Parts: sequence; structure tokens; C-alpha cells
Amino acid sequence: MGSSGGDSSSYPTESKKLMLASQTRLTKNQVSNWFINARVRLWKPMIEEMYREEFGESSENMDPSLASSSVGREGNSDQADD
Repeated sequence: MGSSGGDSSSYPTESKKLMLASQTRLTKNQVSNWFINARVRLWKPMIEEMYREEFGESSENMDPSLASSSVGREGNSDQADD
């Protein structure tokens, strides 16, 4: 996966958030939301790719966001029999 340094920059400390808020003229809440959204933008494609690699081409018709949920579209548990 990524380097260990990437994880710490994805989750800045409260003091770093305050510093970034001051430098960017945003609120600390806006900075926090930016990091949340950035993690989603980065992680979602990686998770979708891993899902496609795991389940192959047949997974194109399935919603990759269901891969992490315990209940699928048909109401079945997350154990796939196909």
C-alpha cells in the first residue's frame, strides 16, 4: 500500500488543522472536511480497483460500495457464492 508517511498526512493533528486553517483563511471545520473528502477521493478508487481484481469482470454489474457492507442488494449477507 502507501508509505507510512502518507497515513499521518491524511490525518493531521488538531494543531496542524488549526495552522492550515489560519494559513488558508478557512475554519478548522472546513479543513477537517477537506481532509475527509480527500481521503474518500483517494480511497474509493483504490477500494473499487481491489474489488474488481478480487471478483473479476463479473463485478461490473455490482455496486462496489456494497463490498464493505454486510448486506448486499438482494438482502444476502456479504458471503458471495458466485
